[in-house]
Amino acid sequence: EFVGSSIASNDRGDFLTEGLLPGKYAIVQYANEGNELRLETRGFDVVDQDVQDLTIKLAKGASILGSVVFESDDKVARSKLGQLQLRGYVAIGPGYANSVSSMIAADGSFRFTGLQNGTVNISLTEKNMPFPPKGFAIARIEREGAVVPRLEVKDGETVTGVKIFISYGSATLRGVINIENGSLPPNAR
Repeated sequence: EFVGSSIASNDRGDFLTEGLLPGKYAIVQYANEGNELRLETRGFDVVDQDVQDLTIKLAKGASILGSVVFESDDKVARSKLGQLQLRGYVAIGPGYANSVSSMIAADGSFRFTGLQNGTVNISLTEKNMPFPPKGFAIARIEREGAVVPRLEVKDGETVTGVKIFISYGSATLRGVINIENGSLPPNAR
C-alpha cells in the first residue's frame, strides 16, 4: 500500500514522521528540477516499536542533457511544447522508481538530474500531470546520432548528445465494431 506521508527535514537534516503501522516501508524522493542528488537509502521496517536514528543518505546522481526536436510544421502544436514536460524513470525496486522531470525550454533543451544508476525510460506528459498529451508522442530517442530505446546512466555521469524527437498527429479515428458469431460480453469496452 501507499502511505501518503511526506517527510521534510530542517536545516540540520532532522526529520520526524508519525503514525506508521508495522510493515516494510520504502522512501521515495520528490526531486526538484535541477537537484543533482538522488536518494541512496531505500527502505526500512517498522516491527513493534519506534524506529530511531534512521539515516537517509543522498548521493550525486546521473544527469542527461539534451534537446527536443519537433517533427511537425504545425505552428499551433509547436506553441504547446512549452506546456509539456519530459519524465525520466529508473526502476529501483518492485513497484517504485526514481523519477525526474524537466520542462522543455523555449530553445528545445531539457535536463534531467539526480538520476539513479540504471536504465532510464523517458515519457512525454502534460505539465505536472502523469498523462501523455493528446496528439503528441515520442517518435524516437537518439544518443550521439544512434537510435536507442532507453538510456543507460551511472552515478555521477553526465550524458550529453541526446535528442528526443517528438511527433504530432491530429487525425481522428471513428468506426463501428461488428460482433460476429455471438454477442458482446457484458461490461466489454
